[in-house]
Amino acid sequence: MLRQNKGAVEAEHPFPDANGELHWFSIHGTLLDAERPDGDIIWTLIDITERRQMEVALSAARVRLIEVIRHFPGGVLLESAEGKILVVNQALCDLFGLELPPDSLTGTERERFYQLLDLQSQAAPPEERRQGDGRISELTMADGRTLQINQIPIRIKDTDVGRLWIAADITEWREHERNLERLATTDPLTGLANRRALLQGMEWELRRAGPDLPGGALLILDLDHFKSINDTYGHAAGDKVLVHLAHLMRSILRQNDIAGRLGGEEFAVLLPDAGRERALAIAERLRLAVEGSTIEYEGNTIAVTASIGLAPLAGEVDEIFVLADEALYRAKNEGRNRTVYADNPSV
Repeated sequence: MLRQNKGAVEAEHPFPDANGELHWFSIHGTLLDAERPDGDIIWTLIDITERRQMEVALSAARVRLIEVIRHFPGGVLLESAEGKILVVNQALCDLFGLELPPDSLTGTERERFYQLLDLQSQAAPPEERRQGDGRISELTMADGRTLQINQIPIRIKDTDVGRLWIAADITEWREHERNLERLATTDPLTGLANRRALLQGMEWELRRAGPDLPGGALLILDLDHFKSINDTYGHAAGDKVLVHLAHLMRSILRQNDIAGRLGGEEFAVLLPDAGRERALAIAERLRLAVEGSTIEYEGNTIAVTASIGLAPLAGEVDEIFVLADEALYRAKNEGRNRTVYADNPSV
């Protein structure tokens, strides 16, 4: 390699040492008198063997890194500190549906690359969170897939030299999480909320309710003489009655009401923003629907009724449950198949 610059000559060339091993030298020649091109030249030689070895090693490492990125099973992109793509693999192009060869994206500016990704076509805005110095984004694509991008800053001695993107399709993982959440908060027989989810809903509603809102109510429903149904027709029939009740509740309750099964034949409904009169009206509509329905099971017609206790959604969760239970107890003692509202003395 030979370079000329204003009367100076620079070159790099290998020479063998006494043992025959090659050493690389940087050779620099400068005219002693710049006005005499044919005059004497001062030559300097600097051993650059170590630097050359490092350059070769870095070049080989870069080749290996690029090969690793190209064959990595997930999407990978490496960009410079200036935001230009250095290398991107086919997996990332496939994740985003980019019908371009990965090598054609080398040198693309970040903003242009975002345009190519067409992130505006997402089904929902990206969700982002910080993780150390990096950033994790979740994108819900128009086709329903969920992609996660982990952007990791690359620094050398506190100098920002670029960012590494690692992208993956986490659709199945997110669906698995949602299934686990449903299992943790749903009654497996009826599909209604379980006790845990109902309590969480109550706590949230108590925090949300303000002085200008009705505050809501808690409804507790118990099927009358349910044990005799199990004893007469069997537990399978009893389960069918419970599922039937859950269906009635879904068809009658408001969209923001939360119906749940507390256990056995006892159910509860959280009625947000329902004052006394509205809560009583909803409860009566539900009670009458239960009374007027029948369940067919193996040639038998099963009729059921329900007793309902109501309490205002004010105070502590335990206190509200006690008041609603007391109201339910009164409904049972006063002949069943009726609704009783318990006023909260502390409100």
